Amino acid sequence: MDEAIYVVVIIDKLPPSWKDFKHNLKHNKEELTLTQLGSHLRIEESIRTQELVNNPKCKKQVGSSSVNMVEGESSKNPKKSNGKRKFKGKDDKSSNKKAKLVCWNCNKPGHFKKDCRLRKVNKDGAGPTFYVQDDKVAWWVDSRATSHVCKDLYWFKDFQPIEDGFFMKMGNVATEPIKGTRSVLLTFTSGKCLCLNNFLYVPGIRKNLVSEIVLNNCGNKQVLESDKYILSRHGSFIGFGYICNGMIRLNINYLLVIILFVWLLVVLAIIFINLNYGMLD
Repeated sequence: MDEAIYVVVIIDKLPPSWKDFKHNLKHNKEELTLTQLGSHLRIEESIRTQELVNNPKCKKQVGSSSVNMVEGESSKNPKKSNGKRKFKGKDDKSSNKKAKLVCWNCNKPGHFKKDCRLRKVNKDGAGPTFYVQDDKVAWWVDSRATSHVCKDLYWFKDFQPIEDGFFMKMGNVATEPIKGTRSVLLTFTSGKCLCLNNFLYVPGIRKNLVSEIVLNNCGNKQVLESDKYILSRHGSFIGFGYICNGMIRLNINYLLVIILFVWLLVVLAIIFINLNYGMLD
């Protein structure tokens, strides 16, 4: 059986409490191997185990979420098997059963996500435009940045303007003026939120950057394995990320950002209308 089929079956068999974890794996852009999947399962299990240690009241919930990697039938009952595998004849119906394959892109059976026609159409059509627009609001983890930097004002939870005269030095020796500072609230696709303080508002930069150094200094744990990024704090899982164009891109929920952006446009439109009416009067 193809290795990709094993990966699909294992992910689909995860318990309901692993719903967010399954969702992130299914929407992964790259196809996972069994080795990579096993690594992700061990990391997720260690995070849940740490949550159990820190919060004993969650014992039942965490215990029911455990996933065991089984090598073969002999590990279940070594005394009865005596090192021999149980022979199954031709009449065994279970051996003829095939795993039901469902595409994670269109939710239709019979093919994988990589072979989905709908996905190929999006790549040939409006796909590149979508990714370019999505990249403008993306968040990246930078190991060389010494401060958190944001280029868009609508991300700020609260804001304090800074007078002219403060500049930020870029990697290419260029400088950009700092227009303000305060805290930014990031909501991950996992549903967890991360509030980061002392963010710099620099409209002249091209990307929103989260400093890896500052995250470490604030007690956050960062794990990078098999091109996957996992962020946690004191044993509690926060969110995922992945390698994209040589940098770490965070899996952020952009729905709230779109709502805030639309709200900001409505407020600006109301102010503009009131000013026009005032000039007419």
